[in-house]
Amino acid sequence: MCTQTSSCSCHEHAHHTHETTTTQSTWHELRAPLTSAVLLAVGMVGDHFGLMQSPVGRLVLYAAAWLPVALPVIREACEQVRHLDFFNEFTLMLLATIGAFALGEYPEAVAVMLFYAVGEWFQDRAVGRARHSVRALLDIRPQRTSVLQADGTWAEVHPQEVETGRTIQARAGERVPLDSTLLDEPAAFDTSALTGESVPRTLQPGEPVAAGMVVASGVVRLKVERKWNDSALSRILHMVEEAADRKAPVERTIRRFAHRYTPAVMALAVLLVAMPWVYSLYAADFHYQFADWLYRALVFMVISCPCAIVISIPLAYFAAIGAASHLGVLFKGGYCLDALRRTGTLVFDKTGTLTEGRFSISHAVCGPAVKDEAELLYYLSAVERGSTHPLALAIVKKAEQLGVKETEAQHIREVPGRGMTATVDGHKVCAGRAKLLQAQGIAVSETQETGTVVYCAIDGRLAGYVVMSDQLKADTPQALQTISRKFRPEMHILSGDTPQAVQAVADQLHIAHAHSGLLPEEKVEQLKALTQQAHDRQQLAAFVGDGINDAPALALADVGIAIGGCSGTDVAMETADVVLQHGRMSELLTAFSVSHITHRIVVENITFSLGIKLLILLLGAMGMASMWAAVFSDVGVALLCILNAMRIFSRYTSPRR
Repeated sequence: MCTQTSSCSCHEHAHHTHETTTTQSTWHELRAPLTSAVLLAVGMVGDHFGLMQSPVGRLVLYAAAWLPVALPVIREACEQVRHLDFFNEFTLMLLATIGAFALGEYPEAVAVMLFYAVGEWFQDRAVGRARHSVRALLDIRPQRTSVLQADGTWAEVHPQEVETGRTIQARAGERVPLDSTLLDEPAAFDTSALTGESVPRTLQPGEPVAAGMVVASGVVRLKVERKWNDSALSRILHMVEEAADRKAPVERTIRRFAHRYTPAVMALAVLLVAMPWVYSLYAADFHYQFADWLYRALVFMVISCPCAIVISIPLAYFAAIGAASHLGVLFKGGYCLDALRRTGTLVFDKTGTLTEGRFSISHAVCGPAVKDEAELLYYLSAVERGSTHPLALAIVKKAEQLGVKETEAQHIREVPGRGMTATVDGHKVCAGRAKLLQAQGIAVSETQETGTVVYCAIDGRLAGYVVMSDQLKADTPQALQTISRKFRPEMHILSGDTPQAVQAVADQLHIAHAHSGLLPEEKVEQLKALTQQAHDRQQLAAFVGDGINDAPALALADVGIAIGGCSGTDVAMETADVVLQHGRMSELLTAFSVSHITHRIVVENITFSLGIKLLILLLGAMGMASMWAAVFSDVGVALLCILNAMRIFSRYTSPRR
């Protein structure tokens, strides 16, 4: 009780601190745009009412409004130039705004920088929120363990202090902190977070126990074989870091565009001033006026500023990220949207991803000793009711669902790794694996059914068995069918589970490629091969997983998609590019849909803005467009592109949906 209270208090304090820090950070980030917006508003009001009589004062006011939002662009432009990248959107924006200042169009110069700063803040905010606080949960290794002392007592120490050869113990529900060897007697371990296997594994004395496994029941003693930093869990975390480092950086769409657009605009502006002068040298009747052509060139520069694009494209991604988040899908940046659209190979983990990750009884087969399933479950639940084993919990739950009467069992005895025996209403009952019944002299032929089978015998006679399975998530079949029909990715399953269990799921979902019995390292190797095949087809590969065992694959994939809403997902969520917050496959369908719609809107905005820009640019070069036309083409087109971008958000957040 004291521990729980303390934990809650700490959580509340941390949460309060986080909220305070976030508020302060938000104010710090918005201070420059807000300052700029206020000064811009003051200047425009002054211009409207004729209050700005001093040209110098007017210039100083607008320069003061421009500088706070321009400084980040100036720094970025200098950084790009330092790396010999002279043609980028930052240098173009600087030249365009300086040109606007030279022409006396101060509000336009400020507005371009202000709109860009706000758009960048929206996108950066969305990305930062996605990654916030998860990083602290990367390492889920226990911080305390019980170590046997020389005097026979147990002491609680940090696992990092435990040397090899020492004896430690772990209780039911606790995670093994170090790679060890099992001592004394057989024990069951939940390995789903480490290997992806859905069925708890029973290990015999002398068998290795990996760090990260969870004790299924009882208390186990272990001999430490590897130190803290050498454990299997540590190696997996190291794989995550290496895989993340190998991921190629994805440039923003706007930057790729600017690298082509900017040098063309700069060259044309120079030519617009120089070519008439060259022509005047050969045409005596042509009177070249430098000021006139410089004016045209500066108008050209203002028109050419890609304001509509630099605002609408980040805003489109922000709107998409916000809309998807509203529906339970968390994108960690606009690059994830682009990458998911190009995905041609979709690879799934099985347990906890396609399935619920919880055991249930798929069906029961009754023998001659019982009359129906209810009676079979009556005896099974009586024996298993006191156990915390996942299979036992599933049996008891099924009995409760059927309204089976509860009863107490006597003389309960657990046979490690095999099952339990007890007396129920005067009858001797055996419940567990076939080997348990065979050891009691009961003839049992093991069934080849898919799943884990729990047999039951009453007074030496076979009463039947129940087949345990991990059920598909309710929306998985329909969601994958729709994804396959609309987007046509090649689908694969990579799982550490048995071939029968994996193939059964693949058959249910009509997935042609199923790979079973894979360790985390083998998953990574398989994914590498599938990713290369996708790249050969000029496509990308996405991996969908949930547990810590999936973290290396999530980091290595072109698009890592983590399943939220279930245990053991902290590392997966940190490593992934996309998080399905509620763990539903319908959210994966949403992710694909949003990525494709976002791309279409981005293409529409680029096409529309460039089309209008090119038209006005042509008119400006011919002297047929004034600065007012330049302002209209810039601000007006930007507004229309913004409205088009916001269609994404309204589409997915409408109450009708």
